[in-house]
Amino acid sequence: MRFLSVWFPNWSITAAGHCLDDSVAVVESGRVLHCSPGAYRDGVRIGQRRREAKSNSPEMAVLAPNPQLDATQFEPIIAALTSVVARLEVTEPGLCTLAADGPTRYYGGESALVHELQEVLCEPGIPPARIGIADSRFAAKLAARTGSDGHLVPVGSTKDFLSNFPINDSVFTPSASSPTSRLGQSSLALAPPLPLHTHLLVDSTPNHLPFTNRTMSLP
Repeated sequence: MRFLSVWFPNWSITAAGHCLDDSVAVVESGRVLHCSPGAYRDGVRIGQRRREAKSNSPEMAVLAPNPQLDATQFEPIIAALTSVVARLEVTEPGLCTLAADGPTRYYGGESALVHELQEVLCEPGIPPARIGIADSRFAAKLAARTGSDGHLVPVGSTKDFLSNFPINDSVFTPSASSPTSRLGQSSLALAPPLPLHTHLLVDSTPNHLPFTNRTMSLP
């Protein structure tokens, strides 16, 4: 089975109406949760204390987390995506995943499916997105974060793809007490299955409730 992820980098900052080239950070409890590429260039890093981040980037705009705004601003993008695919999972505002097998057959291949999605994502008002495809949800999400436009992992190559990422890679950094750290795994290909996560399931088919909570395991 194949999965496709669509990722909008730094969604909380985009949803608040800021340009990613500017220095902007989302800060909670005195630490940076998200930072724009502009802030990163100034030396701001996720996990930094607010004081250190402001020292590195004095002009940095500081935002508080606003989950309601993130979700509201993401709704038009969900509508655009569901004009191409009937069903997708919203992991969080800014990140969606879908089972790709059905849409791939319908559009005549994975490249054709990606092209259809890119067409609707080029509409005015939609920020740049990255698309990843792989043999598992987790790998598809990681593939979407790889490169400037995302990455299509060939069928059967997901384990090799994951082996390129050490456990302490910046896109997946578990705590020292996490199972992967305690067991001494060195790459994501060796990591145990991830725990359950809650997703928002969006179905555009007729007579279906538009939003339902669903809990599932990410392979």
